Amino acid sequence: MDASPKELKLGQWRDTVIKIAVWDGVGAKTELSCACLFTHSLHADGLQGGAADLDRALDGALTRLWTQGIPAADSLQTLLMTKLPKSIAASSCLVVGLGKPEFWAARKSADAVAVSVNAAIQHKVASAAFAPSLIDHGVQAGEPVEPHLMEALLNQLEAAGRLADMGLAALPALKTWYFDAGATHFDGAAVHYQAAFESWKSQRN
Repeated sequence: MDASPKELKLGQWRDTVIKIAVWDGVGAKTELSCACLFTHSLHADGLQGGAADLDRALDGALTRLWTQGIPAADSLQTLLMTKLPKSIAASSCLVVGLGKPEFWAARKSADAVAVSVNAAIQHKVASAAFAPSLIDHGVQAGEPVEPHLMEALLNQLEAAGRLADMGLAALPALKTWYFDAGATHFDGAAVHYQAAFESWKSQRN
């Protein structure tokens, strides 16, 4: 992974800067790296892309979970790994289950973002990254999923901020949030994320 991956600031909400970067669950240089896992891959030869890279870095742990029948990939099940090999740049890794890929919907990925944001806030990390992992499992969205992911992120950040405003929680330590993207899809994803950010923000002004 390039030491200086391509990245772009998408916006800022409260104290959290939101970016998109060309890296994956292995290369994300954050305190927490979040990736999604389906119950199986639609690719004939298994996982591809960033999910495959993460599986290799974990010595096949993700695919072993499939074969061992552990329900880690069931909808919104989570696994938090805090002892990672040196090949993974992040300090910890959260895997969020998305269930069966045949029944995927954008709402499921948005819920995975919400779960990941809450984990980042609860564990008081300053930086986190999220990999949707759709293409890695052979899932074709058909329409842009980025607006759903951005909305879920902003809703959780605002909710956490409101609790802090009311004196019911500490201000989130999360200062930077990254959406992971492949180089091929970076520009298109960035456009969708930015449009979604501006739309969400305009509805609150």
